[in-house]
Amino acid sequence: MRLEVCRRAGILGMWFYGDSRPSKSDSVIVFRHRGIACDYTECGIFIASKYATLEKPVKMTLGELLESLPKDERVYADNNGFSKFFREHGIKTVGDFLRVLEALESE
Repeated sequence: MRLEVCRRAGILGMWFYGDSRPSKSDSVIVFRHRGIACDYTECGIFIASKYATLEKPVKMTLGELLESLPKDERVYADNNGFSKFFREHGIKTVGDFLRVLEALESE
């Protein structure tokens, strides 16, 4: 399934919320039309609860989500575990995110 980001709402990428160390097998809660993915940590569940009444979420793995997005799609995170992970590994796009996760999983 190709996830569409709602560009008319001004969302030009995918936002990630949560505090776990990401891996492709992690389950995430995705709000397609808002461009938001949350993990199952306290941070992720808190953000997901804010959007659950606005849109029906889709549950999938982080790997499935990333594979379904364009590789040049921007990824964002602010003040959470994902943001720290993105900074540590220089992640700016979905393609960067996938490459880092695959490299870490092959170690």
